[in-house]
Amino acid sequence: MSSGQHYFTHYERGSLDLERLADQEYLYLASDVSEIRLSFFARAIDGDVLLKHYEGEDELGKGPFVFVYDTSGSIRPYRNILAAIILSLLKAAREENRRFVAIPFSGPDDFQVFDPGPDPTPEQLLELVRFGYWGGTEPYQPLEAALKIINTDESMQKADVLFLTDGEFAPPPEEFLRNLAKARKDIGVSLVSLVLFATNEMCDLFSDRVVSAMRLDDRGSVRMAFEDVFRRW
Repeated sequence: MSSGQHYFTHYERGSLDLERLADQEYLYLASDVSEIRLSFFARAIDGDVLLKHYEGEDELGKGPFVFVYDTSGSIRPYRNILAAIILSLLKAAREENRRFVAIPFSGPDDFQVFDPGPDPTPEQLLELVRFGYWGGTEPYQPLEAALKIINTDESMQKADVLFLTDGEFAPPPEEFLRNLAKARKDIGVSLVSLVLFATNEMCDLFSDRVVSAMRLDDRGSVRMAFEDVFRRW
């Protein structure tokens, strides 16, 4: 693959570098099997992880984004898919020099802001990919939190919102729609939704674009669907 004039040429082994870490190593980091995770950390300490080697010039990345994602109970059986999506987006954001903030959510008042910064530690990554509420689904409070971050954090002024869900929820409140419309007008915010394993008419009411990933049996298909959204955005 290539990004602008920045070309992948081969794999090599070396010290932990999240920007160049091979995809399969991210899956070892996100594994539910403690022995696999510990083996990854041991290799990372020894400087023996698989890395991608790139050649050519780096192109300037696109703008920052806030990833607002569903951790309701129905997502829990597929948390490894969610972990792979999170790590893929974080890796792509680093490769393109894009600021990344994550907001996992579930029911009312259940949301948390994770800001790993430009150089997250393995411990921060593990906390992020394993975190979840596993309750109900109320997306508008975390979406409002995303808009607040974009409006108040200077480093996020040109950020957009990437939203993931797998289920149904209530229609958007009028106040949220007004705040979103103002952010679109004043800052140029866009909101792209990925709906997993279901259809969701509510996303059409507030999203600039809605993408569906319907297949349950292929982790790669879900990741590629979301990465395609990210790359085009």
